[in-house]
Amino acid sequence: MGSQQKTSLWTGSFVLLILLNLFNGIAGQMTIPLVAKYSLSLTPDLTLASTVSGLMSLVSLFICPFAGLLSDRFDRRKILIYSSAGYGIALIGHAFAVNIALLVVLRLLTGLFFSICSVTLVAYSTAFIPRERMGEGLGVTALASILAQAIGPAFGLQGVEWLGYPVTFIISGLFALFCMVVIL
Repeated sequence: MGSQQKTSLWTGSFVLLILLNLFNGIAGQMTIPLVAKYSLSLTPDLTLASTVSGLMSLVSLFICPFAGLLSDRFDRRKILIYSSAGYGIALIGHAFAVNIALLVVLRLLTGLFFSICSVTLVAYSTAFIPRERMGEGLGVTALASILAQAIGPAFGLQGVEWLGYPVTFIISGLFALFCMVVIL
């Protein structure tokens, strides 16, 4: 480093992107334990209920590489707006799922939009991280995802206890829609 002064990492845009990553992560993470429990209220089959819960992650596994290509080829800001909207709507839709088939469709859509939104958020954040601090910046950005994984499930379970399934699903969707509004 010598006498070179470090470029500031902690700009307003960077902090905002960390918060967006946190809210995006909480939106999905808070529903993972809820969907398993909610599925059991729609079907007595534990295997089916567990499968429905894991669909978001399964879809994400296949969509993430394509989401990366999408974010490289098109306007990341627009991708984030549309994917956050889809993500939020899919999560809110969980509040109105009255059968297991509808819940399956919603989990598939949630996985699709979550993948696109999450990958594009990371790619988008690189525009706000100084090149010489890219590793540090991406490391800090990843902490938001880890924090979401740590607090999201408990937040969702507590929400169900206090507010019930529909309101908690709506709140999770509002977290995703908050990301869309901030990006707009």
